[in-house]
Amino acid sequence: MRVLVRVEASSSIGYGHLARCLTLCRSLSAKGAVVEFAISEPSAHVRSWIERAGYCVHSLADDGGTLRRVVRETDLVIADGYGFGPETHEALAGGGRVFCVIDDLGVPVRADVVVNGNLFAERLTYAGVPKTLLGPTYALVRDEFLQVRNESAVVRGERPRLLVTMGGSDPAGATEVVLRSLDEIDDADVRTIVGAANLRAAEIRELARRIERHHVEVVVDAQRMSEEMRWCDVAISAAGSTCLELSCVGVPAIVFAIADNQEPVAEEAARRGLMLSVGRFDAGLSARLVEALRGLMSDHAARGMMVERQRATVDGAGSERAAHALVEEVRRRGRSE
Repeated sequence: MRVLVRVEASSSIGYGHLARCLTLCRSLSAKGAVVEFAISEPSAHVRSWIERAGYCVHSLADDGGTLRRVVRETDLVIADGYGFGPETHEALAGGGRVFCVIDDLGVPVRADVVVNGNLFAERLTYAGVPKTLLGPTYALVRDEFLQVRNESAVVRGERPRLLVTMGGSDPAGATEVVLRSLDEIDDADVRTIVGAANLRAAEIRELARRIERHHVEVVVDAQRMSEEMRWCDVAISAAGSTCLELSCVGVPAIVFAIADNQEPVAEEAARRGLMLSVGRFDAGLSARLVEALRGLMSDHAARGMMVERQRATVDGAGSERAAHALVEEVRRRGRSE
């Protein structure tokens, strides 16, 4: 079975789409699929990331006919990106191949299969789509988070451990706002994750160095994010795909929305009792964050209940379930042996 993934990733739009596509593709590869990626203008970082995973990358900037040629030879096409509208979907669908869209927004799409593993996705409908794989049952969470979930807990010290993570690029500068907010809480060990695409890594390191109340460690381009999550008592995170990873591991967390599409994630995480939401990234964030953090750090029972609900909601097997469903759909079409 041949699979083509059409995705975009960069420091400006983030890397979450690519990360979850790679997760799904690992499960497809384990079932014998041959996977290729098509990206408009992959940076050296993006190309290296995909190639390290063992997949070929086609740059669509090199040859305008590349996409048409590769699509014709494909049994399954997967598209993941907010910038892909009806025209792109039209070009990728049809021809007897299975066309799958990985979606976050619940917008109308032309597809044979939609995968939306968000916490709120079970409430969505996709008119005209024959197969929908919705909700955290199909969350595309990497194997490393499932492995850590099953390991013994890290021995805790006397000081609380806080993890700060705002995604791969953090264009809004939320990391610095959170770090400055921590001046208002008791002494803690703080580990701040800075993505490889964050252009302000030097400034964040300097800010961390100037913070006297806490011990602040800055980790750039963490190689095992699951281990960072296992280390902490409480995480402070943007309400993106990291929420699913935190839930899989089982980490009490406080989240907020940096972008519009993160608002329903934060709201649903709070509604389910998985995390505390402090709303949007705005001028009042610091005060709300400090209040929530003080309350959560002092309530051991609430943190324990969060972890139980998180693990019951995201079990880490979503990628395997989605891959199985896609392979079965391809076979049903008679596209692959």
